[in-house]
Amino acid sequence: MGIPDPVSGERVKAIVVRRRDVSLTQAELEAHCRKYLTRYKLPYISSFETSCRKTSLGKVLRRALREAEPWSL
Repeated sequence: MGIPDPVSGERVKAIVVRRRDVSLTQAELEAHCRKYLTRYKLPYISSFETSCRKTSLGKVLRRALREAEPWSL
């Protein structure tokens, strides 16, 4: 998800929904992203959530994520 940034215009924020049977740490997430993503696509901020709102088709409601998150860097 993109968040506003006064210098570059937008920065990447990762919102991760954890599964109950999988434990993932911040360090593991950063290592995975560094391995598979190019530098400009790396998340500047990441947050771990327990659930997220979805549409009736099962897609993530991005609008709800944007409204729920404070965008201060």
